[in-house]
Amino acid sequence: MNIDPTFLLDSLPRMGPATASRQEVEAFSAAMSAAARKPEQTVVETIGKLESGADRGIAQVLQGGPLDAEAVSMLQRKLLEQRTETDLIAKVAGVFSQALTKLTSLQ
Repeated sequence: MNIDPTFLLDSLPRMGPATASRQEVEAFSAAMSAAARKPEQTVVETIGKLESGADRGIAQVLQGGPLDAEAVSMLQRKLLEQRTETDLIAKVAGVFSQALTKLTSLQ
């Protein structure tokens, strides 16, 4: 069977120039010009939120009056939670960075 490509092009309907409303053009331009958030910025903001949350928790423990064994235990727990959350975020960011490097170098 012999297929003629010009026959295929002639059989397709002809389309005129595309027309778009002003709103569609503006929406498309806004979507294309929107600055994408960098992953590093997201990680820094997340760590900042964790730090401020831990600071508030520590301040609450210290405002409770004299430090007894339970208050010190709560303070230690808050610090350990902050460290664990920060370590987890750092690990995820490291794995993401490594995967991105491998992808860009095509290894």
